[in-house]
Amino acid sequence: MFNLSIGESEKNKLLNSFGSDVPFCYNRKPSIVTGTGNKIVPAKSFHEFYVLLINPLIQISTKEVFEKKNSIFTEFPTEIRSKIDRKEFIKILNMASNDLELIVSNKYPEVKKIIDFLKNETNSVLSRMSGSGSTCFGIFNNFHDLKSAYNKLIETKKKWWFKKGKILNNI
Repeated sequence: MFNLSIGESEKNKLLNSFGSDVPFCYNRKPSIVTGTGNKIVPAKSFHEFYVLLINPLIQISTKEVFEKKNSIFTEFPTEIRSKIDRKEFIKILNMASNDLELIVSNKYPEVKKIIDFLKNETNSVLSRMSGSGSTCFGIFNNFHDLKSAYNKLIETKKKWWFKKGKILNNI
C-alpha cells in the first residue's frame, strides 16, 4: 500500500484511521463485517446473489448515529461453514441485524420507507440498511426478481438514487 514497508497490523491501523469501512474495501474480499466495521472475517464461501442499492439522497451524520447508540453491538456468529446452502446462508443473515438501523429509521423516515419497500413490495430475500446509513440494500436470488424490483422503483418516481448489481465471489 502506497509502497510503504509496514506490517499487516500497522496497515490495518492506518486504513482504519481513514474510516471504519476502508479496511474492508481495501481487502476486496467477501467478508463478514461486524462491530463498527472493525471486525472483519473473510467468508469461506459466498453465494452468487443480485443486489439493489438504494440511497434516499440524504446526509446522515455517522457521529450522531453512534452517539445515539447506547448499548454494545450485537455479536454475530462469524463462523459460517464453507459448504452452506443458499437457503441456510440467507436464514443466518436474516437472524443478524444492523444495530443502527432502528436509530436511523426513527429519525429519517425515508430510510424506513426504503426498507419497507424492499421487504413488502419486492422478492428480496434480505433487506437492510448498510452501516450507519443512508444507503439500504435488498438481496435477490435471481436477476428476474432484481429487475422487477428495479422497475418498480422507476415507476414510483421517487427521488432516490438506486443501482442494481451482482455480488461477486472474487474481485
